[in-house]
Amino acid sequence: MIFVNTAYLLALCQPADQLHQRALAWAAVVAEPLLTTDYVLWEVVNGLSKPADRQKAHFTVKHVRSERNWEVVAATRALFKKGLNLHEERQDKAWSLTDCISFVVMHQRNLRRALSPDHHFEQAGYEALLRADPPASQGLR
Repeated sequence: MIFVNTAYLLALCQPADQLHQRALAWAAVVAEPLLTTDYVLWEVVNGLSKPADRQKAHFTVKHVRSERNWEVVAATRALFKKGLNLHEERQDKAWSLTDCISFVVMHQRNLRRALSPDHHFEQAGYEALLRADPPASQGLR
């Protein structure tokens, strides 16, 4: 299972995004289940709030929620609190609250990889796959 963050989903949705082609390449090779959170989807909708982008936002959320190979971790008070605690503990980092919640989920699920270009994932000890092109082989597992 691979964690998916906001930047990957936004890159897939926006052809003008500098990571669009790389995100498409990763989408073509990843064959394993994907995990994200309601908090990430919240950011995706916020990032696609312009009237011209709203249809993309809602399509993306509906797609992620309906696909069998996707799991969405629900927003809960407990998860929010754990993310907020990590955010407070790591004042030496510029991690967003959504990043911290993502790290909590990744730790709970024992995940090591994220479809993300964000170096904050690397700072937290995870592999940020979108920082490089995918391997040439199909069906990454």
